[in-house]
This record gives sequence, C-alpha cells and structure tokens, in this order.
Amino acid sequence: MSMVGNREGQIDSTRLIIPGLAGLYQSIAPYSYAIIRFCVGAILIYHGYGKLFGGNIASVAEHVVTPLGLPMPMAWAYFIGILEFFGGAALAIGFLTRPIALMLTIEFIVITFMARGQWLLAFPARTAAMNIRCSCCSFMPRSSFGEPGAVRSTG
Repeated sequence: MSMVGNREGQIDSTRLIIPGLAGLYQSIAPYSYAIIRFCVGAILIYHGYGKLFGGNIASVAEHVVTPLGLPMPMAWAYFIGILEFFGGAALAIGFLTRPIALMLTIEFIVITFMARGQWLLAFPARTAAMNIRCSCCSFMPRSSFGEPGAVRSTG
C-alpha cells in the first residue's frame, strides 16, 4: 500500500497494475493484515500437521535438527511441529499473535541461515522453500512488534 500525501491508508491508483480495482483495494485495505496473518497461519498449520501427524518427525529430527548440533533432536523436532501446527492456528485466528510470531521468526531465522547448507540442498524445491521462509521472516517481525491500526484480536 502506498501513501499519497498525508492521507494515510489511501491507495495510490497511479501505481496499480489494474487501476480499475482501486476501489476493491481500498475497501479491503483495513483487513489486509488479518488476511495475510490468516494465510501465513494456514500454511504453518499444514506444515506442522505433516510433521506431527504425517510421519515426518524423524526426517525433521535427522535432516534439520541434527545438523544444527542441538541435543535431543526428536524433542526439538516435536517442538517445531507443535509450534508450527498450534502456533499457526493461533496466528490464523489472531490469538497471541506477538509471542507466536516472535517464536516463529526465531525458528525461521535458525532454519534458514543455520541449516541452509545441510538441509536445503536435500530438497529439489530449495529456491521456493527459501523464498517462502524469507517472506515469512519479513512478515513475522511485523506481527511481533505490531502495526498501528491493524486488525488484531490479541497481541
């Protein structure tokens, strides 16, 4: 969203790809934060579910946690799965958004920059995975530290 003059929250229709949709963009602008938060939460629920209930927990422990050198890799793998599944659900509904987003930011930073050499090379879609993590790393701190006027139920 671009600012025009001193009109905070107004859409600059000259910068839009489809200027005819300026009215739609303006009408959903107050809810954009909640929409993005819900979508990120839904993606995290999917990944957490795969870890906890899809049988991927041993693979996460072996390929993600063990290369980091952390003790008790299975416990850390379960923690990551629980954080992604239940934290994603809390983020999607807007419950405890700041602490959950802060924990997820730390998780994404550690996985992206500490395990990058070992883990990302094992997956063929490493470029897409890196793009998703970097996008989430840019969104999560904003959720942690807040945005004035954002639609939020708790924080």
